[in-house]
Amino acid sequence: MTALGERIRKAREEATIGVPALAEGLGVHRRTVERWESGEREPSRAKVRVLALLLRKPYEWFYGGCICGANDWIRTDPYDESYPEGAALCGACGREEGAPS
Repeated sequence: MTALGERIRKAREEATIGVPALAEGLGVHRRTVERWESGEREPSRAKVRVLALLLRKPYEWFYGGCICGANDWIRTDPYDESYPEGAALCGACGREEGAPS
C-alpha cells in the first residue's frame, strides 16, 4: 500500500463512507477506489481534490501534509527519547507525524 492509498483508506474509514458510495461520489467504478487504496494505481490530482472535499480533509494531507493542512515537518532531535527515532512534528500545529487525527 502506498502512503497516498493508505491516507485515502484512512480518510474514507474516518468519514464512515463505504467504497461503493465514495466511488459513486467520484464518478468512478468501486474497483478504481480499491486500486487507489491498495496502491495499485494513483488518482489524478483533480480526483484527489474531489476526495478532499468528499472526505473533509485538506488536499495537502493526502500528500503527506499534516491534518491541519500544513506541509512543514520538523524532524525531532534523534537523541530525544520522548519521540520515536525519525519522528517529525508539524511546524504549524505541533502534531506528531502519523498521530491520530
